[in-house]
Amino acid sequence: MTRISSDQQQQIEDLLRSNELSCVAIGKLVGVSATHVTRMRRDMRLPQRCTENRAVPDDFAEQYEALRTIRSLIKHYVASGETIKRWITESGLDMPQPRFTHKTPIPEDWHERAGNMTRTDALHFWKVTPRILDRWVADTGIKLRRFRNPQSILGRMGRRPVQVVRQDQLNTIDRAAQFLRRFYGCVHRADLKIYESGRETWGSQRGLPRDGAGLYNLSGKIVPAEDLLVIAEKHGWEERI
Repeated sequence: MTRISSDQQQQIEDLLRSNELSCVAIGKLVGVSATHVTRMRRDMRLPQRCTENRAVPDDFAEQYEALRTIRSLIKHYVASGETIKRWITESGLDMPQPRFTHKTPIPEDWHERAGNMTRTDALHFWKVTPRILDRWVADTGIKLRRFRNPQSILGRMGRRPVQVVRQDQLNTIDRAAQFLRRFYGCVHRADLKIYESGRETWGSQRGLPRDGAGLYNLSGKIVPAEDLLVIAEKHGWEERI
């Protein structure tokens, strides 16, 4: 429930008794909701404000063409819906169609491109809302691709996906990094790509030289690959030939 001061209450009561402004206009003037003003008018047992004599504004036809919806016209003229509809009729204009009749059309290249796009790709490419995109999918039956990125740095819950890698597939630096994961919560190359098909890397996001190439993240500390070997050796690691 809206809380107002005694001064606001008195001001609203005076304006309601004068019957010169609508509840919407009074609410904007006093700084309260129109619903609250309407409730006060009902509690005061005052009749609804008569708007039948409010003449059609001189610029109504122009604003009708610019705004196109009854809701926009109500807001612009601070008038009721009934008044706006009367003005439209008296001006000989067509009543605006409901919003659902103004659907965003399906793009001409939708059938050609959509099947090769993920949901995120489609939203960015056509610059529409998720609701519009879902309607296009439902209307055409074309399914968007599922997003799969096994190379992503972060998996669910913000953790790096666990991958089983054989020791003979790793170079010396990789083996040292894998050893250090026993002692540090996060160890990875700084030039890992954020997205498999993109160019952005973990290092480029943080402004590292050469996008992080030749560097490693050691639980928040950035170290060169050579230093990683030294740190691993201090923890007891040794290269087995």
